[in-house]
Amino acid sequence: PGCHNPQSWKFENGHKMSVDDLMKVITDDEFSNVSFSGGDPFYQVEGFTALARRIKAETNKTIWCWTGFTIEEIHTLTFSWTARSSRH
Repeated sequence: PGCHNPQSWKFENGHKMSVDDLMKVITDDEFSNVSFSGGDPFYQVEGFTALARRIKAETNKTIWCWTGFTIEEIHTLTFSWTARSSRH
């Protein structure tokens, strides 16, 4: 498990975008679907989950996610995030 090429990316690269900004980009192209990859999406589990839920609720697009995490690790990440969210 893990990234097959971790030396090819850094957390500092790229730029921040809100879920609303990303939804605009996603919905502007009616023909494309959505793939999450590179700089593993689950390192940003809160934002990734919020975005994936909006895509599912507001579009008919197919969502793919490429990750280095195992399903057991994802369940732990999402459980941890859900537990933290419900306390606020």
